[in-house]
Amino acid sequence: MIEWKQVLDMHYYVSNSGKIRSVYGKNKGKLIHTYKNNRKQELVSLYNGNGEKRNYLVSRLVYCTFNNLPVAYDKVNKNNLICHKDDNPSNNNLDNLFIGTQKDNMQDCIKKNRFSFLKNESAWNKGLSVGQMGYYKRSNHTRNKNFLQKCLLLLNEYVGHNISQRALATRYGISERQIWERINRARNMERS
Repeated sequence: MIEWKQVLDMHYYVSNSGKIRSVYGKNKGKLIHTYKNNRKQELVSLYNGNGEKRNYLVSRLVYCTFNNLPVAYDKVNKNNLICHKDDNPSNNNLDNLFIGTQKDNMQDCIKKNRFSFLKNESAWNKGLSVGQMGYYKRSNHTRNKNFLQKCLLLLNEYVGHNISQRALATRYGISERQIWERINRARNMERS
């Protein structure tokens, strides 16, 4: 069931499904058009309580309105993000939203395997033995050390076994550019 609630200090109503309508002016009662940014998040241009036109994330409007929080970024909530449970930035249903910090969002990202670095690492690990892969639930220092060790193994295959970069890219399921970068990283590490 759709429920409407007025946004704090503004002349707009927001629904729990992510729709917005005006309560005054020539557009009184009409739904307001939203647009998407490059991250596929829905935004809307609204006049704030001071009469200034600003862009707002629809997810922030929905969550803050239904939880009686201020919509504007201030010292209290500037570090808080409105996150989506289903990872769909266009789904602004109240049941799909939760508040968290950047750290919470990154942990959720890693847990759901949405982080591109981890996706590349799982592709990179394809075909490597368990001993070569290492364990990725260690500190960043250990992860970086393991990564550099894998770069050295790759350089050894490339130079020692005379395997082309294209063949290595096919074997590990990553691009030739990534193979080239990792070989150069290993060469630079050997020089230092």
